[in-house]
Amino acid sequence: MKKNILIATGLLLFSGAAIAQNNTNSISQSGDENKAEVTQQGETGAMSSDNTAEVTQLGTANEAVVNQSNGSSDNSATTIQIGLDNSSQQEQSDESSGNVALIVQVGQLNKASHTQVDGSTDNYAVITQIGNNNDATQHQSGLTDGNLAVVTQTGNDNTAEQHQLNSTSLNNASISQTGDFNDGYQRQENADGGNIAILIQEGNYNQSRQIQEGTNHTSTVTQLGTKHNASINQAGQNNSVTITQKNN
Repeated sequence: MKKNILIATGLLLFSGAAIAQNNTNSISQSGDENKAEVTQQGETGAMSSDNTAEVTQLGTANEAVVNQSNGSSDNSATTIQIGLDNSSQQEQSDESSGNVALIVQVGQLNKASHTQVDGSTDNYAVITQIGNNNDATQHQSGLTDGNLAVVTQTGNDNTAEQHQLNSTSLNNASISQTGDFNDGYQRQENADGGNIAILIQEGNYNQSRQIQEGTNHTSTVTQLGTKHNASINQAGQNNSVTITQKNN
């Protein structure tokens, strides 16, 4: 039995689109038991405006949730899911503005989450996952501005987590993982920002942790093969670290 579920809150539905306070949403679903929920609204005096949400789902039992509320404006959230039992959650709320969030998932049982809240402005967050049972989280909040976070995972059972927090700005964080059971973590926070964190893991069972507090740090980790582990913690200004690990 085919049953797709569309839910829109605080919106006027017409021909598959929705408009209220100049917000727009578009939902397209093909398959069985898919579910999409979009909320674009706000409390009295904190109405959201000029936000855009787009959800496309092809397959079975995929679920997408988008929340653009409480004074948010000019944000864009896009989800594309193809396969079985994939799930995504995107939140752009609490006076966030000008943020862009994109999730693309192809496969089964993948999970992706975006949080752009608490006055975050002009940040970009992109998650692409191809395979099965991958999990990615990106968090940009607390008056952050102009940050870029990118996760690309190809394979199975990989995990990626990125945080850009607490008034930091103009940071660049990138995680690319190919293989199975790899784990990547990046956090950039405080001070003026301008930090760069790059992680490339190709193989299986690799782990990396990169933390940057301060200004103008560069951290690059490349791990090729199996069961490598790297950890970097940078504080202050203008520090640079490069780690390369590979099996013989």
